Amino acid sequence: GMGVLLQCLTQCPRLEELSFENNYLKPEMVPPLVKAVRRMVSLTSLNLANNNNLGFSAAKLLLQMVKTNKRIVDLDLDGTGIVPATKDLIYKHLAENASSAQYWASLNASGSPTKKSANGAHVPTPPKSQPAASARPQASGSPVETEKTQNTEAEEDDLEPKESKYPGYKDPPDADALQKTVQDNAGTNLGLRESVKGGESRTISLHAQLIERNRNNYTQLVQRHDGVDGQMNNFDEEYTTPGVYHGYTAEQLIKEVNLSLSEADLVQFGEKYGVGTEKVDRLLDIPPMLEEMGRLDTVPGRAEVLEDKIKMCTFLDPHYLSSEMTLQSYRLVHSRLIDPKYVFMNIRDLEDEKADLMEQRENWNHQRDHALATGAIGVGEGYHMMSLDTQEKLFKLMVKRVNILKDMKGQQHLSKEAQVILEKSAVMLEECRNETQATISRVEEDIKKVEAELVVRQKAFDDTKREFEMTQLMTRERIAENVRKQNEIFDGIGIRFQELEKLGEEHQKEVEEYLKERAKFDDAESLLREFEDVLAIHKHNLSCISVVAEKTTSITDDFAKYFASTPGSIQKKAEYCWKETEKMTKDEQIQTLTVFEKYMLDIGELLYKKEKRVTEIERMRRNNTFSVEMCTEVLDPNAAKYEEQGKEMDYQKEQMEDKVQALRERADAACEIFQEIEDALNEMGYKFVHPKILMAEIMVDGTAHIMERKRQIYETEQQYIDADDEDLGQSVSQLEVAKMSQSFRDLPRLSTPNTNSPKKGVSFAKKQGNLVFD
Repeated sequence: GMGVLLQCLTQCPRLEELSFENNYLKPEMVPPLVKAVRRMVSLTSLNLANNNNLGFSAAKLLLQMVKTNKRIVDLDLDGTGIVPATKDLIYKHLAENASSAQYWASLNASGSPTKKSANGAHVPTPPKSQPAASARPQASGSPVETEKTQNTEAEEDDLEPKESKYPGYKDPPDADALQKTVQDNAGTNLGLRESVKGGESRTISLHAQLIERNRNNYTQLVQRHDGVDGQMNNFDEEYTTPGVYHGYTAEQLIKEVNLSLSEADLVQFGEKYGVGTEKVDRLLDIPPMLEEMGRLDTVPGRAEVLEDKIKMCTFLDPHYLSSEMTLQSYRLVHSRLIDPKYVFMNIRDLEDEKADLMEQRENWNHQRDHALATGAIGVGEGYHMMSLDTQEKLFKLMVKRVNILKDMKGQQHLSKEAQVILEKSAVMLEECRNETQATISRVEEDIKKVEAELVVRQKAFDDTKREFEMTQLMTRERIAENVRKQNEIFDGIGIRFQELEKLGEEHQKEVEEYLKERAKFDDAESLLREFEDVLAIHKHNLSCISVVAEKTTSITDDFAKYFASTPGSIQKKAEYCWKETEKMTKDEQIQTLTVFEKYMLDIGELLYKKEKRVTEIERMRRNNTFSVEMCTEVLDPNAAKYEEQGKEMDYQKEQMEDKVQALRERADAACEIFQEIEDALNEMGYKFVHPKILMAEIMVDGTAHIMERKRQIYETEQQYIDADDEDLGQSVSQLEVAKMSQSFRDLPRLSTPNTNSPKKGVSFAKKQGNLVFD
């Protein structure tokens, strides 16, 4: 191959011309060719014509070759694809090399060594480049290179980011290791730089000697120039980076790029989200477990196990608290209130109590009827109240049975608890979602900023690099121009030594300026590399936060979805329970209506009698008041007795009014309890007359009956009043006659009854029975 050929050619010390025309050379073949040409001490002509794939990279190496290797005076580049401008620059340097060769030919007369050209002319042999031994590259595989490789690998290992205390995070690069690497590189670079400076210093020293030694030292000066050129070539080839340590940190990155997240924020997010890949991946196990817990066939033991597993998969507080509420929701869905098996069992448990209450009701009613039939009104009233108390218990028991069957209250209670859990979890999960989204937003904002900053810094570095490369090229051009001028000066060396000294100083300044520019470039490159390292780790950490935050957002939505489905599950379970208990519930509701109707009728019967009893007491109290007022006029000595009777009537009235109010409140409370059953009966289309209406009908009929009796009494009283009015009229007429006649004999005898009185033959109705219980 090409490598073997070039190795053989380097063993030909007298080879002056070399041609690779039409050999399909590729750009990657040029570097070993240039390196080999450097070792061919007699080569002056190289032909690369008609290798049309060489391009810019090859042109750059060939330009460097003709600038540093003054022996090459002929280079054919026709048909190589190299642009004309670059060709012109290469040909310029070839012309300079040719002029230098002619100069050496002019020195041949003074004893300098020469060689014969192809046309027989004597061509001077330029001195070999003698770069400093310390700057020479070691042969591949040598002990020095092996040791350097091992040290480099160790340094690279030191620069690898260590495992963070937060799994998934990366800590900044080890500053100590990076500083050690920079110190080692700085030492190497310092040696290279000192080598260049030393060569330049020796050159300047030689300038001073040239003033004294004149032309005899010119050969050594040229050799020194070539040595400096070789050292500078070696300097560029072996210069290592980074050679400057800036100590760039994440804190600087945050401050310079004006990032939203501070170091404290990153620590906080690291503690919150930096839980490691294993824990984050466990979040994906939560949705299927929530789905299983939401199924109606999941048993309680399995639900408790699922709750524990969900807790183990969470690492955020809202998710952990939500996992605790999942079991609460499960228990609401699987409550016994909407489980047909437990509903039927609870109904059976109430059968005996129902039968006992119905038997007690019939017993109290029988004893009440017997007491009233025997005239024991007070005892009968007491039995009536006991019957009402028993019927109230029976009615509430029937309502309880209906509620158990239809779950009028239970489902609402469960749905209310589920709604409370839903609202509580919704607020908590919404806060978690908002916080996570805010974190993601801030992270994404910072990622965009650091990426934009990297682009800006990379562009700035690229500009610096182009400026350095231009400076490098121009410096080399100026150095070459300097050498060319020095050579020209030696044509009139006697009168231009001072100018030569000045140019030597300029040469030294250019070398020093070049070293400074290299240091500036190294500083910029080192800063960029540190920035890139810190930015890469920072971006990685931000990405970790973003990925974990997105996964936690997904799990937050899964929890919210589970809690939102709980009310629907309760409704579905309740509908299934209602389907199983619908017929029994309707039967119970009808039976409850029967019990309620009997209860209300008994309340109504007692209520209207007690109300009319209050009315009767009021009437008797009015008569009592009249009797007290008339005692003085009629000389009745029982006024005190009548007053005591009045107070007793007032007490009885107050007691009776309290009982009437208690009965009314009992009836109203029963109607409110019956309201839900009434709605259910109407919904199923069952026709019935509300017991309150029937009770009102009984009360109206009873009141009408009593009013009829009162009307009869009032009519009798009216007859009595009418008779008194007639007696009074007769007495007034007799008095007027007596006054006119002035004779008392016109008045009837006091001991003689008035046989014409209208009261004669009037019979008053005898009071029979009791107005309250008739």
